[in-house]
Amino acid sequence: MSGTWTVRVGEPVGLTDVPVVAAFTSSAGLRFENERATSVHVWKPLPAGSTYLTDRPFTVVENGLGPAELDLSNGESAAGDGITLTVGGTRFGRGLGVHAPSAVTVPLNGQCSTFAASVGVDDEVDGRVDRALAGGTVSFAVLGDGLLLAETGVLRTTNPAQALNVDIRGVHELTLRVTDGGDDSSLDHASWGDALIHCE
Repeated sequence: MSGTWTVRVGEPVGLTDVPVVAAFTSSAGLRFENERATSVHVWKPLPAGSTYLTDRPFTVVENGLGPAELDLSNGESAAGDGITLTVGGTRFGRGLGVHAPSAVTVPLNGQCSTFAASVGVDDEVDGRVDRALAGGTVSFAVLGDGLLLAETGVLRTTNPAQALNVDIRGVHELTLRVTDGGDDSSLDHASWGDALIHCE
């Protein structure tokens, strides 16, 4: 027996477990049931002219530990994959999970106007300490054609997500950089939550 389901979801965004249960009772009164959980990835739709960063071509120039994760945290679940991007208790369906030091380059055509993201140390490291007895500490910077356009200063595990809204008009090469907060922590898992680019 097989079947198909259409699942309509709202909040929360990110990875969401959906249990699917199928039951069948035969004409002889015998009941059969099977259950399986699957994960779906949920994110917010964007207005016209905007695209999520991870839907655009980009180059990971540097990532301090492991690969940069598309739409997942840089940390690992029990299954070995990243988990939902979450900063200060806020979940993000899309974005980029990296480990400081990190640099990502996005080619633009000079026709884009805005880069936006909510950034911070991913909650995946919340409550954990490394060998230096410190949690994650990172700082974010946005550069256009090598010039600094915006930066956050040092953010810690305890900080909420910080919103970045950066004017990138005329920029041909956008660079997203994350640096260590000064403690060289193994927990410097940084997330660019809902990172998006708006173009004319």
